[in-house]
Amino acid sequence: MTLVQQVSFCRVYQCYRQLSTQSYSKKSAKHRNKKYQAASNDNIIKSRTLWEPFREVLSDHALGAENHVVEETPKDDGAGRAARFWGVSPAEAHERAADAVTPLWRLAYPRQLEVKQARVTALLRQLAGRLPATEPAAGGRRRSALPCRLDTIVPSPLVDGYRNKEEYKIGEGADGHPRTVGFIFSSPSRGPPLCLPGDRLRNCRPEHARTALAFQQFVRESPLAACSRLDDGGHWRSLLVRSSRAGHLLAAVTLHPQRLEPAAIEAERRRLAEFFRAGPGAHCRLDALFFQECGHARCSADQAPYQRLFGAAALEERLGHVRLLVSPGSFLQVNVPAAEQLYRVVEESARLTPASVLLDLCCGTGPVSLLLARRCRQCIGIEATPSSVHDAKENARINGIHNVEFISGRVEQELPHVLADLELSSDLVAVVNPGRDGVAPRVIDQLVAAPRLRRLVYIACQPDHRRTAANLAALCRPPAAGRPLRLARATPVDLFPHTDHLELVLTFER
Repeated sequence: MTLVQQVSFCRVYQCYRQLSTQSYSKKSAKHRNKKYQAASNDNIIKSRTLWEPFREVLSDHALGAENHVVEETPKDDGAGRAARFWGVSPAEAHERAADAVTPLWRLAYPRQLEVKQARVTALLRQLAGRLPATEPAAGGRRRSALPCRLDTIVPSPLVDGYRNKEEYKIGEGADGHPRTVGFIFSSPSRGPPLCLPGDRLRNCRPEHARTALAFQQFVRESPLAACSRLDDGGHWRSLLVRSSRAGHLLAAVTLHPQRLEPAAIEAERRRLAEFFRAGPGAHCRLDALFFQECGHARCSADQAPYQRLFGAAALEERLGHVRLLVSPGSFLQVNVPAAEQLYRVVEESARLTPASVLLDLCCGTGPVSLLLARRCRQCIGIEATPSSVHDAKENARINGIHNVEFISGRVEQELPHVLADLELSSDLVAVVNPGRDGVAPRVIDQLVAAPRLRRLVYIACQPDHRRTAANLAALCRPPAAGRPLRLARATPVDLFPHTDHLELVLTFER
């Protein structure tokens, strides 16, 4: 079996299975090191490589000896309860975190692209079997062949340290400490949650890791307990860190109020602000700090607004020729240089003209509309999250873009009214950019039945999700009247080096 075949469909859940099945023993790490050293060649990164920029950021002088994390082989082998259950020793914690979050990190980047290209090819072959029987097999191709043109994957301009956003949780670490800041692995249905460190991941920025370690120090010194579950009575829940290409840094801390008195919450707000502004966390050099009180399972900005403790109200980022204000709850692709490549593919696929009207469905904060507005007559975006619509309108204002309109509401409810208003449009193009589970079937039905829609660009962030696959197959169903849409082109774009994720741009035409 080739190396590509061995890793081509590596998923995060496979790492979970590895965590649950490996026995906890001192010799397991040594055995794994020997295996990877034997496989090491020009295409594989050595297993104990520490990404160089972290050496400076995570040095002793930055956070003190008790937070020193550069030593590669800790002598202490004492694991906590959750780590023993999953078979992870403290000495292995960073490596196991990397295997779960960035499963392709051991491969050189050209090999990662080969893996992802092979995965997309397999996905399209599976999709071909789901297309309606009326779909033509161009050039006499068999049904097992690809259903459309497949482009070579577009690589990311930035391979390491590309993520501009991290969301850290608090839980029991590999050493058993209950106030460890990092990434939670496993689920309560399978075993005790384990919090593994995120400070050596190749896709993360060193300044994010520095802020997470500083927040860990704050939480461990706090009189309030950490909140790993909503019902455990704890308070400190999570840390959000965002950064811009210009080097500006924003953080937001979420606290579960439980039954705390307002005065107690206010005291913690002041202590948090002082810690990062002039205390031990000042070396993080935050440009803005926010505080959020939230007792819900999911803490959106609409449910629990962010309270600014100090600094600017938002970061400013540049995406192509557009300026974007990025608040703590804003959606922005985590890899901006690669996102610029993604939107260039979308623009090329949409083939807009000065007479075109662009429907931007699931528009988020409006990057597609704002970038393509100069290519068409009008852009109409629909988004279910009110705060995202607010950000989109503000971004249009600061860029002086006037031929865009953003509508707050569910796409399946708002789209029929928009299509009715555009029934005389001669050139209607849609861009659909949903989350991982696609859009509601009603949205697909409405688009297929729209006679003026001549082209549709679907951006799939998880193309192997069953609902996304159902969306793509349904788009090719013949409408009651008129011509059906045909899948014409697929272009994979790698926004997530070292992981098995990618964005797939699929173009449908009548």
